[in-house]
Amino acid sequence: MRIPGRRVLLRAGLGLLLVAVPLQLVPFGRPGANPPVTRDAPWPNGRARELAGAACNDCRSNQTVPVASAAGSG
Repeated sequence: MRIPGRRVLLRAGLGLLLVAVPLQLVPFGRPGANPPVTRDAPWPNGRARELAGAACNDCRSNQTVPVASAAGSG
């Protein structure tokens, strides 16, 4: 049993893949360096600040070094 339009769907999917994958590698909107720290976040208490520093700031802060930069700076 042949599926009508299978060739069209296959080509459309391949075309989408050939466009979408390279677009993931283009650094749109990324500045060259992280902005400087101007003030601390408004933490409710010291414990919350410690938890964020230990668990979150390695990936979610302006102090984060991008993986590509870190790999080439050694």
